[in-house]
Amino acid sequence: MGKGDKKTKRGKISRGSYGRLRRRKKLVTAAAKPKPKAKPKAKPKAKAKPKAEPKAEPKAKTAKKVEKKEEKKEEKKDEKKE
Repeated sequence: MGKGDKKTKRGKISRGSYGRLRRRKKLVTAAAKPKPKAKPKAKPKAKAKPKAEPKAEPKAKTAKKVEKKEEKKEEKKDEKKE
C-alpha cells in the first residue's frame, strides 16, 4: 500500500489519475458568486394603461384613384406601341 497501489490516494497521485479516493477540484463558476441585491423601486405604478384599440382597416381605394391608375397604364402601353 504505497505509491504503486492503484486504489490508494498516494498511488493515484503517483500515477496522475483520479478516482473515488482522489477527487478532482471543482471549478469555481460565475454562477457561484453571490449577486448584488437590486435596489428597491421608488414608486409603484398607479394604474396600468388601457390596451390600445385595434387599428381600423385601411380604407378601400376610391373609384377615382383606380380609374387614374388604369388610364396611366393604358397611356404607357400606347407609348410603347408607338
